[in-house]
Amino acid sequence: MVPWLPSVVCMLSLAAAPCATTTITSTKIIPPLLVIPILTCTDNITSDMVAAIETSALPALHVLPGFQRACFIRDHQLPTAEIFVFLEWSDFHSWEASRGIVADSLVNASQEAGCAALSYFDDQFDGFRTVLPPDRLALSALNWVCPSNATLETLRHAPIKAGGMRRFLAADAATWTAFLRGQDGFVAKDVLVRYWESLDAGTVAYSMIHWASLEQWKAIPGPDLANTEEQFQEANGYEVPVKAFPSSEDGFACAL
Repeated sequence: MVPWLPSVVCMLSLAAAPCATTTITSTKIIPPLLVIPILTCTDNITSDMVAAIETSALPALHVLPGFQRACFIRDHQLPTAEIFVFLEWSDFHSWEASRGIVADSLVNASQEAGCAALSYFDDQFDGFRTVLPPDRLALSALNWVCPSNATLETLRHAPIKAGGMRRFLAADAATWTAFLRGQDGFVAKDVLVRYWESLDAGTVAYSMIHWASLEQWKAIPGPDLANTEEQFQEANGYEVPVKAFPSSEDGFACAL
């Protein structure tokens, strides 16, 4: 168990019918995040459906202790089959005490809008926390993506060898994060781990990278990406498989 009570960001999903010698020595977070995708839909999701869910569910959430704010984002591909909702909480225990009410509110609102099922991102009921060092939290201001053309790139890195999380974080910071900072359109990057896992026990990490636009992100030359991955593997000692979310690999955009 960690000795701090982090602020929390919950991530909900509405889906239709889908080196250097840098060392990471601290588990401090600025601020920590809880990320939980929750809902799925049976039909293509429209802006009207998202607006209906917001209108119905958010008033009930705003009165809950610790609730901060919410943001709806979607797959860049349209019509979309998946929506994620970020909910920020001030601390974990407030989230823990409220998540049953949150789930009921969102399920009821989504059913009214044509959505039904409830699920959690990567099956992590307690969510995720950030680890150092972020430039500026990509998720700290959850209205960043609306109504701009901004994009959130989301990646899952696994499996990381047992006991290898600190080396992975150091290699990632020294290669990928350093490279991305120099790219046109880069805004910020967070690296998250499962909420209750210590860095010494963790085998999965998640990157969330905020880009000013999809076009700027996709304009990065392929050879530069390949060269950076080669540098990362050399620093880390082995390749770590990467899975992109959503499945289109074009990241997330504003849902409305």
